[in-house]
Formats: sequence, C-alpha cells, structure tokens
Amino acid sequence: MAGKRLIVVDDSIVRGTTTRQIVALLRKAGATEVHLRISSPPIHHPCFYGIDTQIETELIASTHSVDEIRDFVGADSLSFLSIGGVLQALDLPYDRFCFACFDGRYPVPVPYDTARHKFVLEDAEGEPVSQGEVGASPRRLRMTDSGRSRGAKSGASGAPTADPGSTSMPASAPSS
Repeated sequence: MAGKRLIVVDDSIVRGTTTRQIVALLRKAGATEVHLRISSPPIHHPCFYGIDTQIETELIASTHSVDEIRDFVGADSLSFLSIGGVLQALDLPYDRFCFACFDGRYPVPVPYDTARHKFVLEDAEGEPVSQGEVGASPRRLRMTDSGRSRGAKSGASGAPTADPGSTSMPASAPSS
C-alpha cells in the first residue's frame, strides 16, 4: 500500500472509532491518500428494531457534519450514499424500507427519550416488548428510575397496573 491512493468502501459509520483505526492503519502502511465511500446514508438516529445502535448522541452523524466526520476519521475525503441513492439502486419505493436510523421517520410510534437509551422497548428481563402475541397480556412501557424500561402487564380491567415509581414514556417519536 505504500505510495498508493486508496478508495475504501464501507457499509456504515456508527461512532467513527473503528473507521478512524482503519484509516490510521492504512496510513501507517504507507497509503498517501485515503478516500472513504460509505454505502449507506449517515446514521443520525438509534434503531429500535433490532440493530444495536447507540443513543443518538453517541452516533457521530447526529452531532457532526460530514466534514467533521472526515476530519475525525482522518480521511482525505468522505461521501455517503443518500436515501435517494439507496432507493435508486434498489428500484423500489421508500415505503418498502425502514430508514428511521437515517431520517428519524419511524414506521410505528416509539417511546423515545434521548436522555435515556434505546432499551425503552425491552422489558425488565431484556426481552423485546411485543404487541399482539397470542395468549399474552397487553403490556405498556414504563421507565424505571435506573433508566431501564419494564413491561407493565394490564390488570383485570384491561387498564395498566400502577407503578408508583415509574414514569410513562411518550407514545410517539419526537418531531424534528
């Protein structure tokens, strides 16, 4: 790699720390230029649907511009694929995909509080809170003092059972 100009393609940049290490290793190996091309849009929002992304403030794109990310990772240039570019490549409509981590438009309302964390959709045991399971009692989410959420089962009347120490989370994502 000594004396070479490199174009590196990666799937995403989440926090930027891994990309920064890769760029540093390429430079240590003698690369004269490192140009990054990321095959997704910048990740601005946490994923509540199974991908382990951090709280919003830990996602580098939520707090930094593309130029600031480029400087942080040490690349000579940095480009991300846009949502439009993804849709053009797939030749399918927007509504066939979830782009919430890129644009903050969640397909279903989620209890969301960046001061807490993404675990608001898990019960006390860390299991996902699901709606409509056969034979399961309906649950609502409630936040504990520790910041972890718990599934609260409904009482006999169908109303949620009271928990004096909890605060209910909002039923929808914030508007931006």
